[in-house]
Amino acid sequence: MLPGGVLGRKQLTKLKMYTGENHPHTAQNPTVIDISKLNNKNIVRN
Repeated sequence: MLPGGVLGRKQLTKLKMYTGENHPHTAQNPTVIDISKLNNKNIVRN
């Protein structure tokens, strides 16, 4: 969780999210996180 307020907004400005496997940060070895597998509440239901 992020704090609400000035600090939380500042942290969100530094967050980078990329779709797919192409990104400019290959040296940092980022991992792909499938959010739908982490918790059943994250699955979109119709």
